Amino acid sequence: MSRDSSTFCDQINDAGRVVADAGMDDLRELVDRNRRSGQLGFSLARTRDMDSGIEVVSTPEGTAIFGCEDSLRGSFAFYYCDPSKVAKRVTVGIHEVPKHALCDSLESAIQIAELFFREGELDRRFSWMLDINVGDRVKRGNLLAAGDNLQIEAFIARVKQGQTA
Repeated sequence: MSRDSSTFCDQINDAGRVVADAGMDDLRELVDRNRRSGQLGFSLARTRDMDSGIEVVSTPEGTAIFGCEDSLRGSFAFYYCDPSKVAKRVTVGIHEVPKHALCDSLESAIQIAELFFREGELDRRFSWMLDINVGDRVKRGNLLAAGDNLQIEAFIARVKQGQTA
């Protein structure tokens, strides 16, 4: 399908099947197929002028949503965070993520993926944990709470200055 140039992401990886120049129609087709199976398993990326991407992977315990970005906004990893869950680690594919990185709602996970694909933004109805590169080290576990509408750049600047967000 033809790419909608207004979307943030331009690539979909669906279990090894890469769709380059992907548009919203490609994502909708993938989401519909995944919704029917009750399992999500794909990654979305922006490759044309920065490195930014998100993984969405269903497990028996929930859907893991995580990614990273290296851009003018900063260099950071992020993952969905349900602060009511424990940090015990679980294996998701080849990754290990904390249990609080698992989203219980398939529909919420789909909405998060669609927003990231369209705009490159984290859905602020949910909390996010960011690991931020600061010089030659990484500041881990920085909670961007649900409802906090602070721009990512401002949040990263606060963390780099040693302020809690």
